Amino acid sequence: MFKSFIVLILCFINVLANQSIEKEINLLLNKVPKSTIAAIQITKASNNKVIYKHNSTTVVIPASTTKLFTTAVALTTFGEKYKFTTKLFTDDDNLKDGVIDGNLYIKGFGNSMFSENDLDDYVAELKRLGIKKITGKIIADDSYLDNLYSREDWIEDEVDNVPLPPISALALNENKMIVSFSSGKKKGGLLEVHVFPLNKFVKIQNSATAADGKRKPRVKLSFDGKNYIVNVSGTLRRNFSTGISVKVENPSFFIASVLHSKLNAEGIKISENPTAGITPPKINYLASTPLLIVDLISKINKRSDNFLAECLFKTIGASKGQKYNNSFYATRTVLEFITRHNLYDKGVSIVDGSGISRFNEVTVKTLSDLLTGMYNKPRFFEIYKNSLSIAGVEGTLRRRLDDELKNKFWGKTGTLDGVTSISGYLETKKQEYYVVSMVFQFKEKSRFFYKEIQDKVIQLVQEQY
Repeated sequence: MFKSFIVLILCFINVLANQSIEKEINLLLNKVPKSTIAAIQITKASNNKVIYKHNSTTVVIPASTTKLFTTAVALTTFGEKYKFTTKLFTDDDNLKDGVIDGNLYIKGFGNSMFSENDLDDYVAELKRLGIKKITGKIIADDSYLDNLYSREDWIEDEVDNVPLPPISALALNENKMIVSFSSGKKKGGLLEVHVFPLNKFVKIQNSATAADGKRKPRVKLSFDGKNYIVNVSGTLRRNFSTGISVKVENPSFFIASVLHSKLNAEGIKISENPTAGITPPKINYLASTPLLIVDLISKINKRSDNFLAECLFKTIGASKGQKYNNSFYATRTVLEFITRHNLYDKGVSIVDGSGISRFNEVTVKTLSDLLTGMYNKPRFFEIYKNSLSIAGVEGTLRRRLDDELKNKFWGKTGTLDGVTSISGYLETKKQEYYVVSMVFQFKEKSRFFYKEIQDKVIQLVQEQY
């Protein structure tokens, strides 16, 4: 009898808490212009009980919270121990003579964080093996993914206001080169221009000069089939240095040419120019650089890295054994994941991995179902949660919710013109997890106005539960 009474009291307290938070959130929403679509769902993770919802099944644009689907599907598809790699091979069976009598192949398998430092490790390994000469070519192979490098290639009628470097299986420095400029004191003097990383297959055409006022040179990058042409024009203020990153359009040649240049700089002679190609089936392994999936999804979610997200998205599609239309199969895999895990799927459309596209459409119920579902997967939950930004600590939430909620909210934010979203896990004072998902689509007010409402909603949940 006493236990029943306690249960009744607790239920009554929960009802009062729910009524209170509903009233408080509704007061906040009363400040929102009528032209704004406000969609909110708050769910207790352990039992999937919804404590508040508003337009929870209304279709909205998720922006970068789309990455929550990309990373969840990748983690559960590949497993938490999976490694993405870039590998180095040769078709020469005997390296003891210090000569590679044949070709050197570098092939990418979705390691989108491969860097110049990794390439230096390959050079060091070849030197350790005593290699002095390569009689053939350096051949770069990015065939693990398709060659639809641009998002516009696979999203019909896409108008992408965030252009990305080529999305490829083989990447170096996220497929970007750095062009640096330095000006002297003399007005009208030519700028000093350098390109990084070191690449002997880059030709610089420079007409940019030093001038008065705050100005920045223009850079146009082209490829003539054998070399990159960096055309620098315009002006830079006197006695000043700066630089910009430029996306390359030939990722295979880019990495092959940089490797060629680095080997040459270390005294390893190469007979022929670098090129793109296919790695033969019978080949000898030399080296690899693994990228743990845990590290990749953390970088994607904390920093909201669009390039890495799109590379991962295409790799999900390639995992289905399809060499072409990787993104089509990635979309299908995400939608199959939604159906298989009984997430709310009415009106849901996923066309990319990053959330840049406005053709992505979800509901906050779908987002809430996703996060609740991942919470109830003990194998993956901590990895998934820890991949998210942490309130007041790091990632896109490092400057938000940094008072009482510091280290208490793990989430993913999203921003497009007229859209601001947030979804994540809130640990309450009772050490219970609640999933909070919100999207505001607006024509009036600024995104900061809506972010302030988002933060207040999260704070209300913390106070009540």
